[in-house]
Amino acid sequence: MNRNPLQLVGWAYCLLLVIFLFLPVMIMVPASFSPSEALSFPPTDLSLRWYQEVLSSGEWLSSAWLSAKIGFLAALVATIAGLSVGLAHFRYGKVKSSTRAFLLLPMVAPHIVLATGLFSMLLYIQQLGSGILLAFAHACLALPLTVIVFIAAFEGVDPLLWTAASSLGGRWPKIIREIVLPNVAGAVVISLLLAFISSWDEVTLSVFVGPTIIPTLPSRMFGYLQELISPSLTAIATLLMALTIFLGCLSLLVQRARRRRTEPARVESL
Repeated sequence: MNRNPLQLVGWAYCLLLVIFLFLPVMIMVPASFSPSEALSFPPTDLSLRWYQEVLSSGEWLSSAWLSAKIGFLAALVATIAGLSVGLAHFRYGKVKSSTRAFLLLPMVAPHIVLATGLFSMLLYIQQLGSGILLAFAHACLALPLTVIVFIAAFEGVDPLLWTAASSLGGRWPKIIREIVLPNVAGAVVISLLLAFISSWDEVTLSVFVGPTIIPTLPSRMFGYLQELISPSLTAIATLLMALTIFLGCLSLLVQRARRRRTEPARVESL
């Protein structure tokens, strides 16, 4: 089968782009197992020295724990906000395109612009360095992801379920708890994971407005890169990449399990 030359060019471009994106990873992971004091690739020997140093360091562990707490709070806030938008979409018809575009603005706005404006505002009210406010800022950045997930999830829920439950005397808290949430449970888990990953990996806001006494993990890594390049950074980056891949695979498994559960119901309805 003859292919269009433009298609071949497109495939070649995609392949080169994937190689370009994965090349740092292919260098970083082997370099993290090097026992030498300086970065070396390929490593002459294999060692877990830098992983042991990172996992036994109080500074790195305290920053990781802070990033985890901020990530959990940001994920919770973003998921609740996204669920509210999804419920409005489910109950009152499709969300207007203008409203949807407004909710998706954090996805396209440059983070440096948001960080600069937030820095000026928090400096004025003397709240610069607050971990809670940083979590809410991360939640705003993750909001577009949760909105997309929940709107897509509620598209597959029959709106007559709410009408039927209301006609039987069910009040809205009970309807949401016992009917709506079980139907979008997979979307809730996926939303939490995506929002947590978004907060965990965010650097710009963490550097500009995040805590400084105990900085977040990305902020501490950025500070180390400004002072020195240590193989310990490659170990941390490898661990972060492994965590991100694990959470991504977990979200895919949840999505697949949700599809397997909903497919028999669709077949029966047909």
